[in-house]
Amino acid sequence: MITGYLWLSDDKLCTYKNVLTNIKRFLWVLFTIGFVYAIMQNFYANKIISSELIINSLKDVLDGNLWDHMWFLYAIIGIYLFLPALKPFYVNSSLKEILLFVLLLFIFSIVKPILYLTGYKIPINFLASSSLFYVCLGGLIAKYDLRYSVWWIILFVFSFACLFIIEQFLPYSKVINSISAASIFAYVITKFNNIQSEYLRNFSDCTFGIYLFHPLFINIMIKVFHINLLNSYPIINCIIASISIIVISFIMTYVFRKNDLIKKYLL
Repeated sequence: MITGYLWLSDDKLCTYKNVLTNIKRFLWVLFTIGFVYAIMQNFYANKIISSELIINSLKDVLDGNLWDHMWFLYAIIGIYLFLPALKPFYVNSSLKEILLFVLLLFIFSIVKPILYLTGYKIPINFLASSSLFYVCLGGLIAKYDLRYSVWWIILFVFSFACLFIIEQFLPYSKVINSISAASIFAYVITKFNNIQSEYLRNFSDCTFGIYLFHPLFINIMIKVFHINLLNSYPIINCIIASISIIVISFIMTYVFRKNDLIKKYLL
């Protein structure tokens, strides 16, 4: 949604030349940090250092067989490849047309899978992914004046309440996730979009690094120190561990970003 909000807004130039810088950054990250993670995982599994370890680790990067959180890098590369093609539609279409397009994406990528769980099938097919839906939803929010959209917010809250009741009988969190995520994003854009804070800016600049590094400490905690947060006081343990890992990941990112090359090409 953030990507769609920033790149599909009317005042943002979105061409393949513009997005290429971001794509190259994500590829650099995959073949450096992702490659190191693959080596660590393969070494943990086999406890052997060899040329085969390097080859298998490189193959894991190419196959997308990395730690679970790295799926985002592969997804965001695909998103950036399509952004310049989506941009003209957002610039030249009416708000109603964009709203209808996003609604269709919601139906085919978020709602349609529910029908498969209940045994119903829609014979009409459209290759839509939930990632594309979120990007286009972000672009819609960028064009929509949320400051005067009280009823829009109320609709999301009402829909969330209704779907929460439905999910008691049909477990499927994807719909609620999409609506709650959109609601939170809309609320933040409405209330906090113009806040100027050096501390928030520093933290914002480090969020990509936090995303990249936090699983490293989770894996160290579980695989090296064999810490199980669910043994006793799981809620308290998970809260403390989450805050600690975010802080450590932030410090690590902040220090690495002092290096100009790392800051430019990776973080």
